[in-house]
Amino acid sequence: MKDTTTPKLPKTTTIPIATISPTTKPSTTMLPIQK
Repeated sequence: MKDTTTPKLPKTTTIPIATISPTTKPSTTMLPIQK
């Protein structure tokens, strides 16, 4: 749970990418964000 151990969070990375690419299906975008 330490941020120092995981500098790059896959969840946080998926959120911006999904928002930047609206072309992708909304269902697929919400799935990674919820995880």
